Amino acid sequence: MTGRNSRLLLSAVVAASIVAAGGFGALASDAEDAVKYRQGVFQGLKWNIGPLAAMAKGEMAFDAAEVELRSQRIANLSTTIVEGFPEGSDMIADSDALPEIWEDKDVFMEKATALGEAATDLSSAAPTLDAGGLGPMVGAIGQACKACHDDFRAE
Repeated sequence: MTGRNSRLLLSAVVAASIVAAGGFGALASDAEDAVKYRQGVFQGLKWNIGPLAAMAKGEMAFDAAEVELRSQRIANLSTTIVEGFPEGSDMIADSDALPEIWEDKDVFMEKATALGEAATDLSSAAPTLDAGGLGPMVGAIGQACKACHDDFRAE
């Protein structure tokens, strides 16, 4: 191989390495963004479920308007959970997500769907709920969350 060809080959290898490294960096960045996204969704759920649970337990005064608002938010947020778990986002260390999410994606999807259904039921019933009816519906959301956490979230 001539000196010129060697330099061209070396340049091509270096360029390919830079592109590959940049591609990996982009994948890592996308995965980190996915983790931040899903953590934000879960924080939003917690933010809205907390007052409903307090109302259901009698620790906070029942407020029908708050129940309706927060139940709509929970229903909306619950539909966005799955998109926070794309392939490759399991490689990020700053996450409580267990590898089983990606190994058993169908079961994970079923559990996410169960949360969505419980949240939709609450949101649909919210305009006519009273303090007595709130508890079982918030409990159903809590059970859906727990079922997923039991199998797919590190303690």
